[in-house]
Amino acid sequence: DECRPTRIEMFRSIERRDRKKFGAACSPGAAWALLWPVGAEVPTAVCDAAAFRASIQAGAHGGGTSAAPVASAPAGLVGPFLGMALRSGAGADVAVIYGALSEDDFPSLAAFLREVNALSASSSPWRVLFRHGDDAKDNSAADALTGYGFELAIKSSEYKTHAEEKKDDSGEGGEEGRADGAEDGDSDGGDGDLQQQEERRLDGPLELDGLLFHVLFEENPVLRPHLWALKDQLEVEKDTDAILKAWEIKDIGLQAAAKVKASATPLLQLMRLSQNFPAQVAGLVRTSLPEALRRGAASLRRVVQEGGEVFSLNGRLVRPDHSELSLFPLATKLQPFFVGVERLVRAGLSEATACELLQESHGIELPERLDWRSSELPPAVYVVSKDKKSQKWSSSLRSLMYAFMGGLAPVRLPLYTVVFVFDPIDVADLKMAHTFLQQTPLPMSLHFVMLPAGAAQKHATSWDEQVLGKAPSWLSPPSSSVGSSGGGPTALLTSEISSIISASFGYILNGMPGGQHVAGAAKRARAFVKALVAGLAGTSSDNDGVQQLKVPNTEESIEAVKTICRTHLPEGVDVEVAWKDIRQSISDPHGYIANVTKYVATLGVPVPSALVNGKLLLKGAYDGQQSIYPVIAYEQQVFQRALYMGQIGDDDNLDAFMESRGLLSAFHQDITPDVAQRGGEDSLPGETIEVAYLQWPSETFLALPFLHSLEPLEDKESIAKDQLHFFHVTILTEMAHANLLHAFASHLLKPDRSVLTGNKQLIVPAFASHWSVVIDHEGVGNSMSELAACVHGTVRLGLTAAAADDPEATATLNRQVLMLLKFLGTAIPAAARPDAMLLPKNVREICELAISKKLDPGLHEQANALVEAARKPNIEEDAPLRGIAAFAAESARAKRKSQGNGHAAMWVCNGRQIALDADSQPVSPRHVQALELMEAQYDVGKAGGDEEEEEDDEEAMMRQQMGMGAPRRQPAALPVKALFQWLRESQVASQGNALPKMVHGLVAAIRSEALSHGKNERYAQPKTIFESAPAAMRLKLPPARPEAASPIKVYGILDPLSSTAQSASAALALFGMTFNAEVNLVLNPVLRHSEYPLKRYYREVIRWPARLA
Repeated sequence: DECRPTRIEMFRSIERRDRKKFGAACSPGAAWALLWPVGAEVPTAVCDAAAFRASIQAGAHGGGTSAAPVASAPAGLVGPFLGMALRSGAGADVAVIYGALSEDDFPSLAAFLREVNALSASSSPWRVLFRHGDDAKDNSAADALTGYGFELAIKSSEYKTHAEEKKDDSGEGGEEGRADGAEDGDSDGGDGDLQQQEERRLDGPLELDGLLFHVLFEENPVLRPHLWALKDQLEVEKDTDAILKAWEIKDIGLQAAAKVKASATPLLQLMRLSQNFPAQVAGLVRTSLPEALRRGAASLRRVVQEGGEVFSLNGRLVRPDHSELSLFPLATKLQPFFVGVERLVRAGLSEATACELLQESHGIELPERLDWRSSELPPAVYVVSKDKKSQKWSSSLRSLMYAFMGGLAPVRLPLYTVVFVFDPIDVADLKMAHTFLQQTPLPMSLHFVMLPAGAAQKHATSWDEQVLGKAPSWLSPPSSSVGSSGGGPTALLTSEISSIISASFGYILNGMPGGQHVAGAAKRARAFVKALVAGLAGTSSDNDGVQQLKVPNTEESIEAVKTICRTHLPEGVDVEVAWKDIRQSISDPHGYIANVTKYVATLGVPVPSALVNGKLLLKGAYDGQQSIYPVIAYEQQVFQRALYMGQIGDDDNLDAFMESRGLLSAFHQDITPDVAQRGGEDSLPGETIEVAYLQWPSETFLALPFLHSLEPLEDKESIAKDQLHFFHVTILTEMAHANLLHAFASHLLKPDRSVLTGNKQLIVPAFASHWSVVIDHEGVGNSMSELAACVHGTVRLGLTAAAADDPEATATLNRQVLMLLKFLGTAIPAAARPDAMLLPKNVREICELAISKKLDPGLHEQANALVEAARKPNIEEDAPLRGIAAFAAESARAKRKSQGNGHAAMWVCNGRQIALDADSQPVSPRHVQALELMEAQYDVGKAGGDEEEEEDDEEAMMRQQMGMGAPRRQPAALPVKALFQWLRESQVASQGNALPKMVHGLVAAIRSEALSHGKNERYAQPKTIFESAPAAMRLKLPPARPEAASPIKVYGILDPLSSTAQSASAALALFGMTFNAEVNLVLNPVLRHSEYPLKRYYREVIRWPARLA
């Protein structure tokens, strides 16, 4: 079994483990040995040469006085590696000697060397291997890795050319240029110099630098190609100081490309030409130039400009300068990739599949719009189709094509849905709402969502008896001063007066209670907003009959709102009855405030903010002189382009068209921060959060109990095999996190995939969600321990059916347990109010209520027994849960310390780690859907079309610098290999057993973390250029060992006589030799030179560090 590069790294990890596990009893720095007799599952450690000799003579079991006892190795871990050639010695006994070559540690190693020499003399069957040991001065866990260094002199030479009239190509000079070459033809220069040199003959005896080449050719006919190359090299080096004429070097760039193409070792030839140009130039000008290569170079100009250079390394952009295109920067860029490959191999994937998975996985641009549509969205306060000022506007979308430059097209259609979320007590935001109304008529529908700032973040709800049943006797109704009429001059809070204003606006906008619609409600709501602005800003006059609102909030402020509300109620409405309804609607779980609070919390938008066709604008983005006009202008261009391309027509639904372009289900600062548009300094680059991934311990993760989503699959058996799996783990540390139970249980009970299926821009496989909840608590008898017993006990109820291998019973119990957890996630936040501490007995009563309501009666006794058993510590059953909680706490400790965010809950989805404080933005089922789509970006394909491909600013700049044309049209939809297909292929390739479904979560986490490094540098243009370049200019070098995994894939456009080639050639050659890399180059030389392209010799001098981590 050949030792491949990635496998060598795996063996280094094994050796590191051996040094820690078996060599702990030996003195640090001293040489020691591990003896592995044939058939032994546990090695014997010996700490000095005398014990080594005694153990060898006794068959590794007699042992000397210095033999260290070795603990039993874990089953299934050491055994598989014993059969590998690196240790087994093809069936022989193996002795692995660890030692350091330092001055202080070498004497102990020398003693072992003498014993090994004695073994060789006695023809012992033992096979001895030497491994690097730990230095006494540096007993760290790092490995010293072998490497390649360059330490050659750097010379400087200002080359000169002799200016002379250029001779005609058909004259003597042109003939000399072809004298030694093959006949020009239509080939692309693929025939190498080595093949051409076999036909050459010496004119007579030849001696160069003491070598008799006529004798060497005669005696070594097999080596003739290499002897000819050596002869040419020696002849060239004899003439390094020759002064060449200008006409002789005109084609030197093309000649260099031809010489590289013709070489049997192109990368080494490229390195010789570029780094040692003085010694090569005299012979290079005599190189034949195939006509096919000249034509290919001319054709290449249609693809890329002359001398343009760029590289991609495993799909990452590498800029053509020494700061990036040299060994250590490239190694830094590849480090996450190699770590990912090793982790994937340990997870059970084959090496080839692991390398291909990381190379071929490419993230896509995900939707940037939020799905603003919801049943909780209040009615529009303005609709252009009902505005009398727009009666003369056209109702056809074709009017968009006749808009004036820089202006909006007058179309009497609600092209733009604007949702403005704000706190009505904030004067600036209230004025902005009034500004939106003043800017009409506009082709839009405008919605105002008024609610107190922070209401959605608090997510505190009252006990809803329609959902939860009768409230427990110990739960007193919440106290509220909003519904009272008394109180001192400062009895009200800002949120309370804001609630009254919001409830008044909702009452006027929605019409009378009971759903009775009143004509003109939107018009009165607009007038109400105008009056509020006048009152808060102090601009009202006595003639308006509007009192100025007073802050701080007092009863006088309420009376001011009542006065404003009175003037905007429909005729014939009893003001006192209406005011009473408004005051009562504040606490109504189905009233205006409850609806808008649920809308904001579910969608996740902050207060204040604005939405324009789903584009989220934070305060700095809309609070300017132009307001939302720039966004509306961009949206108009989107509609114009779609109309021109035939994607929409007059009869089409515009909301459905926006959905087809892709929507995100929700916004969350820690999940989708890039969706929000910011203004001012906040909009500068570098403001996005750093994504963190958590790599679970595999054994602990695979032992977790998971609940599963109820996907609406028509053909479950066939589709279930092709699902993309998302494994969620939530770790709750405080009672304030109980609302997460509701969010995740709701998502799994009814996963809303409509946003995915409605997106026509993406090719999305079927999704499946899985969830495991861990309650991290200390001690027993407290509220958190009661919640942990209830949750963990009922979850185990589903495992009993799964253990019985009854799919139908498992699905039924899975649904009921999810309903129970959703009940807990609703009841506990409603009961755990700040004015009512939740006692352990209260949590127990809520748990019993949930079991009685959500589980079948026949399961009550078993569920109560499991909950009671969960109250008692069980080391074996609780091990996975406690192991996950401890691992997550250790991972988050440093982050909490640096950010100071307290004891946070943890949410991990396929490795993506999100810390949730008690006061942070709440999580809704829509947030779970949004994160799943974010983490599916490597398994989602992009549909083809006729539109131009989108590119970022850096890609556009690079394309312009290289002289490339306009962006390409989108190709036809290409299938994207999803993760379940990669796992299936790895299983087939390794001919092993099927991997557990939960391995999907581990592999997804490894892949996402590896690809998250340098994510913004994803660059595919070099590969595109390579595929479209003429064959004569392409240089494709497959891996040196085709049967082995190739962890590096390079695409590049390179001028062979450039400073970039000087630094790149050595690194590329090193990657090809050491890492079995695949190198694909487009040779892009300058077509005509009038002076030497390289003015200096070049050698890279590297001083390798003593250790690499």
